[in-house]
Amino acid sequence: MKKTFLFALLCAAACLGLNADELLFPNSNFEKGDLTNWTAEGDAFKNQPTQGDNPAARKRESAKHEGDFWIGTFENNPKGAHTPGKIQNDAPQGKLTSKNFKITHKYLTFLIGGGRNPTQLYVDVVVDGKTLKRTTGNNKETMTRAVVDLRNFQGKTARIEIHDRSSDGWGHINADDFRWSDDDALLPDLVDDAFALKIDKDYLWIPVGNPPLDIPRSEFELLSFIDKDGTALQTLNAHFPKSEEEIAWWAYYPVSQWKGKTLTISVEGLPPQKKELFRKIKLMDAIATADDDYQEPYRNRFHFSPHRGWNNDVNGLYWRDGLWHLMYQHNPLGVYWQNMHWGHAVSKDLIHWENRPMALLQNGIKDMMFSGTAFVDKANTSKLDPSGKGAVFLAFTSTGRGECLAYSLDDGATWQEVDNNPVIKHAGRDPKVFWHEPTKKWVLIVYSNAKKDLDPPAELPFRRKNIETHPYPGYNFAIYTSSDLREWEPVSNFTMPDRSTVYECPDLVPLPVDGDPKNTKWVVWGVMQYYHIGDFDGKTFTPMYPYSLTGVDDRCRAAIVFDNAPDKRTVLIGWTGDGWPGMVARFPDLRFSQGMTLPMDLSLKTTPDGIRLFAYPVKEIEQLRGKPIIELKNTSFAKAKAALEALNGPETKWLDIVIEYKQKPDTKLTLHVDGLKTHTQMNTRGDFITEKDGQPFTPAPTGELRMLVDTAIIDCYLDKGRRASVKRRNADKIGTTELILEREGDAEVTSLTVYPMQSIWNK
Repeated sequence: MKKTFLFALLCAAACLGLNADELLFPNSNFEKGDLTNWTAEGDAFKNQPTQGDNPAARKRESAKHEGDFWIGTFENNPKGAHTPGKIQNDAPQGKLTSKNFKITHKYLTFLIGGGRNPTQLYVDVVVDGKTLKRTTGNNKETMTRAVVDLRNFQGKTARIEIHDRSSDGWGHINADDFRWSDDDALLPDLVDDAFALKIDKDYLWIPVGNPPLDIPRSEFELLSFIDKDGTALQTLNAHFPKSEEEIAWWAYYPVSQWKGKTLTISVEGLPPQKKELFRKIKLMDAIATADDDYQEPYRNRFHFSPHRGWNNDVNGLYWRDGLWHLMYQHNPLGVYWQNMHWGHAVSKDLIHWENRPMALLQNGIKDMMFSGTAFVDKANTSKLDPSGKGAVFLAFTSTGRGECLAYSLDDGATWQEVDNNPVIKHAGRDPKVFWHEPTKKWVLIVYSNAKKDLDPPAELPFRRKNIETHPYPGYNFAIYTSSDLREWEPVSNFTMPDRSTVYECPDLVPLPVDGDPKNTKWVVWGVMQYYHIGDFDGKTFTPMYPYSLTGVDDRCRAAIVFDNAPDKRTVLIGWTGDGWPGMVARFPDLRFSQGMTLPMDLSLKTTPDGIRLFAYPVKEIEQLRGKPIIELKNTSFAKAKAALEALNGPETKWLDIVIEYKQKPDTKLTLHVDGLKTHTQMNTRGDFITEKDGQPFTPAPTGELRMLVDTAIIDCYLDKGRRASVKRRNADKIGTTELILEREGDAEVTSLTVYPMQSIWNK
């Protein structure tokens, strides 16, 4: 096996003992105040280098640059205007390339910071025209020292490339002070290791340690499966434990596709104390299990969660032949975001789920399988199914290629990519594909980040935490059409002044208003669940209102609907969001992280404030109800309050709480979970959701409050889904029950029913 160099982000600049004579070339530290010996492409580096540092102006931590000048693509430093803290935000993109230089020392060192994104924000060290090492930031402005080992490349020609291809949050890169060094002490005490395995079983079991915090990608070990000809069949970012006691769990990775091969299992950047644990990787016939699987104290009882590892966005939802298929972004090697594969589970009733093998495996850490959807080609328009029944397709973003399709002829047991991938290549991700019957065309809607001025222009603030000042000029949903799923024609773009409503993971669905099929409107939304109602003619979406509305709020992200759902249903599932550092802090042996919302039926209904999207738990949820533990009819507020609060105690109670109420215009009821000092609450005036859309909300004189309380997730619904919110419980509240019912004025409870909820895990 060819031994690669070692890399680390640990040494502070002051420890290097470097001086001006050790620059790679004149101005490799940008101290001329210009880009002499560097060539800029695109907009990101137009006004670089920046001078000085003003964290207060940027509202971020210090960059900790060397000297006076440095590269920071969040900064805006027009020539001669050296104004520390002047910013251009994350939108500009570009590339900065150094002059060619000869390698004359052992090590190349530099400072790097900014966004952590190895596919869009990185420094490449290129030797003889080939990328030797890619380094990304760590989601901090403060730069840290990177060290690249070049001892095996003396005398060769090299260059530096600094890439900014991102406009997302943290969509910028900081870099400075590219220098030589011959100091062997710069290299951390890391080792490479490898051993051979003949693949004669189905799974590779890998010991996993849980890091206490979201560590930089540079601190993960690189695990590779290498064929006899030196080809890396898979690369994965791993975090090995340091001792037997630190093994949090065993991951299992499928290797049956390589049965009969002898693979070299190698690791790079491994601290010596982890070497023994790396050598414990083993082949096994079955997945790794534990006695308390699906009974862990942090496991949701009636919300879907992965068996092991991390999940984020919902992907690939479809129904066929009596089975609901659920796929999701999945890291099988950790409880944090990394290594994006597609997990897969199926259900007969939308409630009880059975795990299936992963649907899509990444092609290494430089070509991961990002989000997308599934669809059924019922008319066999692709001509790929000889039986004529029609294939099932997955539409997904390949980070190394573009928008891709894969299909299955055995209803999801195996998947094969189409031969013309990528079908679309652009700046964007997360395709949704569906059949538009009136035009007899396939429609693909996808998040696009094309760098061009859009109409209408963006308005601030961008409604996403910590990036409220970002203009996001390019964010929109692009629409393509096709007759055969092979050739795709761009037909329109849709954007709004609030770019958060057209950001990532789009879905576009038709719904009858008040159940009337002759009055159908279309609804479009993105990852943040702000939605627009309008008309769609197969090419262009035209919104009814010049503003967005708030959909399922809070911890419901990247939600999409099932394709081909029976009985004309439109069923939505979302991802319940992050929070894993707190979970690991309380549960150090955490074996999985994240989960999904309850499946919800969507509908459009006319309200006093206009047409609105309703989201309400599917009726199948009710099969999990036990016999009511509280059932009060024609009751009073005082009796309902006392009955609810009698349930409180230092143990988990899994509940479905249904309150019927009546109120006057100046009164309201509020139900809290986990005490008063928490945002986990709902009330009869609808303001348990902040009115982010700024639109009117007329409280109903009578209605229903419903709250479903699970281990780590709480679902809140007002008036059969007129308002819906999904809340994630703080880790320190898991394992308790603390309900409080309050009122303002003389709002009344007319009935209260509380059901205990059974587990969906038949284990």
